[in-house]
Amino acid sequence: MEGGNGRARPAWMKPLDRDLVSAARGLLRDGHAAAAVVTAHAATEVVAELIIAALLDVRGVGELARPLRRMARLHLTHEGIRGVYEALSADPLGESDLWRRYQEHVHRRNGAAHGDAEISLDAAEESIAVCDQLVKHLIGVWVAADERHTES
Repeated sequence: MEGGNGRARPAWMKPLDRDLVSAARGLLRDGHAAAAVVTAHAATEVVAELIIAALLDVRGVGELARPLRRMARLHLTHEGIRGVYEALSADPLGESDLWRRYQEHVHRRNGAAHGDAEISLDAAEESIAVCDQLVKHLIGVWVAADERHTES
C-alpha cells in the first residue's frame, strides 16, 4: 500500500487506518451515514498520532511525544498540534485545499458524533474520501521526511 506522493507505506505501520476506512465504507453501503463519518474520522486521528510521534523520532526528539500527549491529544484539529506537525514535516497542511475539505468533514463529524445533524449518504461519502486522502497524505509526508533524514 502506498501513502501520498506515491511513497511506500512503512512496514511498521499497523493497518488500523485501512480497517477503519474500510469499515466506514461498509457502514455507508449499509446506509449508516453518521456512523460512517465518525469511523472514517477515527482513521485520521490514529494516523496523525502515529505520524507526529514518528516525525519526532526522525528529528531526534522522540521523547517529546509523551509530554505533548499530556498537553493535548495529537490530533491535527488542535491548532497547536497542527503547528508542531507542520514544523516537523515542513508540510503547510493548514494552507491546503485538502485541509479546507477536512475542516468541512470535521464539522460534519461533530454533528454526526453528537447527534446534532442529519448526514446524507453523499456527505458521508465525501467525508470518507477526504479522510482517506488525508491519511495517505500524512503517510507520504512521513515517508518523505524519513527518506530525507536517512539520506543526510
